[in-house]
Amino acid sequence: MHPIRDPEVAAALAVFEQLLPGGLDLSGDIPAARAFLQQLFGAMAAQAPEIPGVETSDHYAPGPEGAPEVMVRVYQPSDRPDTLPALLWIHGGGYVLGSVAEDDVKAKVMALQLNCVVASVEYRLAPEHPFPAGVEDCYAALKWFVAHAADFGVDAARVAIGGASAGGGLAACLGLLTRDR
Repeated sequence: MHPIRDPEVAAALAVFEQLLPGGLDLSGDIPAARAFLQQLFGAMAAQAPEIPGVETSDHYAPGPEGAPEVMVRVYQPSDRPDTLPALLWIHGGGYVLGSVAEDDVKAKVMALQLNCVVASVEYRLAPEHPFPAGVEDCYAALKWFVAHAADFGVDAARVAIGGASAGGGLAACLGLLTRDR
């Protein structure tokens, strides 16, 4: 059996294989995998093109009861009208890996292409913080962001929720949690 490979996917995999000869084993030491991915994404970010026209700032929302504050990185288009819609963005990583920093370029591009403010959530990761810690962090970030929407020039009635991979799962949970609370 010969797998069919899309040429675009093959090109992306070739770059990944150059960066990680022998592949990436995430089955063992989680702290080592996190450190490795942080180093890898740091190297990739250093090679990423500059994305002008986006202002970035870090803020800290009160965390869920008994939990630490939640960091929220806000990306705002520099050239903008008075108010914009917003996207609360939740990074991926299998609930165990990932960070706001790894989606920096993606968040800047979304802010520009969608002409919206993007607020990216640094939620607590498993297994140290089992479910529902991550979604509770996202809920705390959403409540804070909506309460401070005017500070960012955001229309609080036009805040969407989205994410990649595990972040998409958290976004779905967050939508239901927000509806129910």
